Amino acid sequence: MSEYSTSDLRSQLKIVRHNMANSKEMYDSFVEQERLLQDELNKRIAKAKNK
Repeated sequence: MSEYSTSDLRSQLKIVRHNMANSKEMYDSFVEQERLLQDELNKRIAKAKNK
C-alpha cells in the first residue's frame, strides 16, 4: 500500500465503504426475502396439516 498516495487511500476507503453499504442493503433484502418465503411455506404446511 505504500505506493498509494494519501489521497488515493482516502478515495479507495470511500469506495470500499460505499460498496460495504450496498452489500449490507442487498444482504438485508435477501434476509427479508428468505423470511417471507419461509413464512409462506410454513403457512402452506400448516394449512395442509389441518385438512
